[in-house]
Amino acid sequence: MPNPLTSQTLLQRLRKQPHDPESWQEFVTRYGPLVLKGLNQWGLHRSYADDVEQEVLLDLARQLWKSEHERW
Repeated sequence: MPNPLTSQTLLQRLRKQPHDPESWQEFVTRYGPLVLKGLNQWGLHRSYADDVEQEVLLDLARQLWKSEHERW
């Protein structure tokens, strides 16, 4: 499992290059398992947890984009 600590450089890359597929893959690889772990601890069935994981990661991506564009 990847290092769970927040990668500031990864977040900066995603903000500056939002269409970079390698950065997004790293984002999903790094944070997806953490989201799933939390959902499993809450007792969410795996078939639902996969969908919720995608929604959570998508919302995080939106928040990254939003925080970058609200500065201007």
